[in-house]
Amino acid sequence: MKTATVLVVTISTVTSGLNNGVGMRPTLGWNSWNAFGGALDEQVVRTAAAHLVSSGLAAKGYVYVNLDDTWAALARNSTTGALVPDSTKFPTPMVDLVADIHGQGLKFGIYTDVGWKTCAKRPGSYGHESQDAATFANWGVDFVKSDSCFTSVDPTVQPADGPRCFADYQKFAAALNATKRPMVHSIKGPCGNGPTPCSPPDASSIAHLRRAAGDVRDNWPSIIRVLGDASLVVNASRPGFFADLDILEIGNGGLTPTEERAVFSLWCAVKSPILLGNNLAKMNATTLATVGNTELLAVNQDALGISARLVSNESDGAQIWAGPLGQARGGPVDGAPVDEHVVIAFNPTSSTLLVSVDWTTAKACSSGAHCTWDVRDLWTGNLTKAVTDRLVVTVESHGAAAFRLENKSGVSQ
Repeated sequence: MKTATVLVVTISTVTSGLNNGVGMRPTLGWNSWNAFGGALDEQVVRTAAAHLVSSGLAAKGYVYVNLDDTWAALARNSTTGALVPDSTKFPTPMVDLVADIHGQGLKFGIYTDVGWKTCAKRPGSYGHESQDAATFANWGVDFVKSDSCFTSVDPTVQPADGPRCFADYQKFAAALNATKRPMVHSIKGPCGNGPTPCSPPDASSIAHLRRAAGDVRDNWPSIIRVLGDASLVVNASRPGFFADLDILEIGNGGLTPTEERAVFSLWCAVKSPILLGNNLAKMNATTLATVGNTELLAVNQDALGISARLVSNESDGAQIWAGPLGQARGGPVDGAPVDEHVVIAFNPTSSTLLVSVDWTTAKACSSGAHCTWDVRDLWTGNLTKAVTDRLVVTVESHGAAAFRLENKSGVSQ
């Protein structure tokens, strides 16, 4: 009963902010930046869309095709002041490109910056909030990522200014809301190197997604940094507003397959948006199997929408992340609430560890009680029945074991 009450309250809070009915579950899709950066062009976008469909990922929910920075021309339209695409990179009118993406059953995302300029020094939306929001709505855009560069008083200074940035986000969110087009709004949290973030951990009044940490990089230390920062703010996540751990680096070469599975396990359990950041045309079978794990995607898209949280830092360096789930595995999307849980045994160390996952620690059993669960391995699919009190599992270096606790069959004192 307590969980259900919290859920109702938080949905109401989100709706009173953007009030557009989207973003109730984490976004699944692809973003151009990690693999292509400034090499983004129309062909990159069309190829990514085609591969989302042909790989079967779109059928699993990966439907957002998101352009990042450098899609826009270096200057606005000199007559109207409107944002315009770089015509060399995007020869097709944007409204037609968006329609083509929609025609494949996909959704279209775009990038802007609430400062004077974008991070790649294209025109920002500062002073053009209503105009840019209306432009995106008229094109049929479904998702807007708003960056935070050049938000200081001095338009030539790139690092973000926290208080000014938040005020700019508020203006732009209001402009998006005024269009009446339902668009997911994604914003920055920490920004630059300053002490003040661009937005508070709970920014549900202005956004559906809020970055939990600085930009992720394609290496293990960066993953650990992002998870450390995220562990402090994911408690704000709920349907309609989610902590964003950033675009995935899976498939870009800097992480081992073991590390990639750990990243995917945690991103899914935390209810981060899952935005692929690789070149989909070059994706190998291992990467496809990792990001196509339907058991973990079901956890990510669970209707309860509560993030798994870091519940234990073990003395040997292991971490236990755990959280409740609100719908039965394989059941209807909005079926009756159930008592199930996701548990991640994470090993960030350089040695293999034997990790003991206690049901009480994982918040799956009351203190002092003895609980019995069926335990499903979310990577192998294997089901171990009637596990009482705890599960002991071997987790390789930089790896994670992911489990779903189902069918609670016994509680005793």
